[in-house]
Amino acid sequence: MPVSSRTNRITQSGSNLAITRGLASEVGDDDYERRLNPVIFDIFESDRLADTLAWTIEPQLRSLFRAERISLYERSRKHHELVESNGAVAAGGRHFVPLGPGSVVGYVAMTKEPVLIVDVRDAEELRKIHPHLRFDPSPDRIRRTRTRTLCVVPLVSKGVLLGVLEVANREVGRAFGLHDLGRIQAVGRFIAQKLRYDFRATGSPFEYLLRTHRVGADDLKRLQRGGRSVVDVARALVKEIGLSTQLVGSSLERYYQVPFLDFDPELSPPEGLSKGLRLGAMRGRGIVPLAADSGRILVLTDDPNDTRRIMEFQQALHLQHYALRVGLRDHIDRYLHAVVGN
Repeated sequence: MPVSSRTNRITQSGSNLAITRGLASEVGDDDYERRLNPVIFDIFESDRLADTLAWTIEPQLRSLFRAERISLYERSRKHHELVESNGAVAAGGRHFVPLGPGSVVGYVAMTKEPVLIVDVRDAEELRKIHPHLRFDPSPDRIRRTRTRTLCVVPLVSKGVLLGVLEVANREVGRAFGLHDLGRIQAVGRFIAQKLRYDFRATGSPFEYLLRTHRVGADDLKRLQRGGRSVVDVARALVKEIGLSTQLVGSSLERYYQVPFLDFDPELSPPEGLSKGLRLGAMRGRGIVPLAADSGRILVLTDDPNDTRRIMEFQQALHLQHYALRVGLRDHIDRYLHAVVGN
């Protein structure tokens, strides 16, 4: 079908974000703009978006997009998953979605790319988007609904994923198109900004250090000179400025919305995973698996925004459930060095 083929091109193209940004600037009309303005006002006037969405804003969005259902999934700070803030919650459940291709929402969260799906139960259509993509029917069972077609967009602000907006079942029984996608993405950008306020997230990796006067603006500008990476600046803040790793990590945590893990000599890569993984070749890649006392696998990375690298790592280790942590590159390399030596 035409929409299906366009969907596959959108989700697989490397220029996807540029394409859809262009679409978002071409979606306005007078009636739509008239109905859109009060929705945007209500989004920013709400004390906390997740607390008011189901009762006031969701009906407006359903009317705006001519859809049967709107679901907002917020990123969880503690675990590598999303939490549904309306829909299933309002129906008496609480739906958690791991990031990854086990669900459409999880896939969009992991790749930070929008998806249009004509028929969620068409396995071939899902495979064209990603070989392991699946539709998770459990929210439908909680809501007692039946999802047919989807438009799902990531909610990203300052480069950080904060949630996912899922719009289901276009009215009059047809699928969502590129025109719908542009409109939904445009509203999604406003929702992402609001989530950043709600989460009290900073706008850059070291903004917290500036706000609390732990580092001066001139010193930070000097360290960032020449386009140095976040990894290199974090290292310089510790080694040149003398800040503690915990303080630098706290700043990274507030930006990435992922808990910081300081170096712990009691942690190490799990033996079962290490046997099938060339840990020595992973040095300098900024990612390592660790075994926690609870039995949960921790995936420690110096860049939680690099979702493609994390997804590749997850698939290589066949990880279904794990907790994501942000750490310093030197600490990650120390864990690897302890296992494989020089």
